[in-house]
Amino acid sequence: MDRRTAISRIALVMGGTFLSSDSIFAAASSVVENFDDDAPGIASGEGIFSKKQIKMLDEIADVILPRTKTPGAKDAKTVGTFMARYISDCKDESQQKIALGGLAKLDEECKKRFGKKFMKTSRENQTKYFSELDAEQRVYTKAKKAEDPPHWFRQFWELSLFGFFTSEVGSTQVLRWEMVPGRYETIDYKKGDRAWGG
Repeated sequence: MDRRTAISRIALVMGGTFLSSDSIFAAASSVVENFDDDAPGIASGEGIFSKKQIKMLDEIADVILPRTKTPGAKDAKTVGTFMARYISDCKDESQQKIALGGLAKLDEECKKRFGKKFMKTSRENQTKYFSELDAEQRVYTKAKKAEDPPHWFRQFWELSLFGFFTSEVGSTQVLRWEMVPGRYETIDYKKGDRAWGG
């Protein structure tokens, strides 16, 4: 799946259409780097999520939106904290359990497949597994009934995009940004141009 497709799918959540040409699942062979302990919200955890779980959310977001020609999720330094706060404050208890259970499943499955927990797994293997999870959640989402719970990976996928493209880095360095306070102004758009973040 490319970044253009992923961003277009999250447009309903964001209230707009995004366009970009970079790959959402860029494979890389480097081992996962440790995330900055001083990032906002990391020191004491956030909502129902611990410091360790927020680092995991940051890593999940960065696998979904890696740095390419434009910044990735880790460059924003706020996406994991945003996801933790959003799930803690805006999701009901059943969805919170799905999210926490998803983190546990991710570690368990990575240990089975690669002999290491998610955070210690190479980016190449993380990316391959996420491609499988994305295919799995799409099949599940298409077939599920209204009363069925959302797939845990879809929740992380949507919030990664939401958190990144509403961050300062996502809105100003990946999307185009221009302050137009108090007036309506038409803007020329050419096919393939980046969408506007503001």
